[in-house]
Amino acid sequence: MIVDFNKISESNYVRKASKSNNFWFSIHYTKLLDLKKKYGDNFNIIIYDGDKTDFQDFYILPYFLVKFLLAEEYFSQDIRPDKRWVGSITNHRLQIRNCPFDIDVALYYGNPNLISNEGKLLQVSEEEQNDYAIQNRIAEVQVRVKQSVFRRNVLLNFKGNCCTSGIKERELIVASHIVPWAAKIESRLDPSNGISLFVTYDKLLT
Repeated sequence: MIVDFNKISESNYVRKASKSNNFWFSIHYTKLLDLKKKYGDNFNIIIYDGDKTDFQDFYILPYFLVKFLLAEEYFSQDIRPDKRWVGSITNHRLQIRNCPFDIDVALYYGNPNLISNEGKLLQVSEEEQNDYAIQNRIAEVQVRVKQSVFRRNVLLNFKGNCCTSGIKERELIVASHIVPWAAKIESRLDPSNGISLFVTYDKLLT
C-alpha cells in the first residue's frame, strides 16, 4: 500500500527508521509540543522503514499509547541543542532510552485496519484506548513496586545511611544504580548493584 506521507505528516509525527537497525528513531520535543497544541492527544507517531517503498514495515502508534514514555525525565543525554527522546523497537517492544520500562506495540505493526483504502489514517476505537490505558497503568505500577523493593534492600545494605556522608534522614536518601537501569536488565533489581546516596550527591552523578 502506498501512502502519501506529506499529507499524513501534517497531523501526525512521521519518522523514518530501519527495520535492520531495530527501528531506531528519535522524537523531538518541539515538534511533539506543536502537535500536542494542535491536536491534544489525537495524533499518531508513525515509524516506518524508510528503506522500503511498499510501506509494509511500519508502526502507527496512537500518542495516548506512548505518551507516558515521553516524559521529560527520559530525554536523551546526548549533547545536542534540542531536547529529544531516542528509542527503538525490538520484537515489537518499544523502548525509550533512559525509561525503565517498555511496551508491546505488536497490535500497531503493519496493521492495515488503521489505514483506509484512500491511504488515510483511521481512529483507534475507544475500547482499544481504554484497554491500552489499563495495561500501561498496570505496567507502570509494577515497575514502581519493584523499584520500591530495590530501594528498601539497598538501604538495608547500608543501614539506611548515605554511603559517603553518613546522613541518616531516610527521606533524603536515594537508592542509586551503579550499572544504569537501561544498561543491563539482569542487574536492575539486584541490591548489590545499588548504593545509598544523599539526594544531592545522587544528582551530581546523573
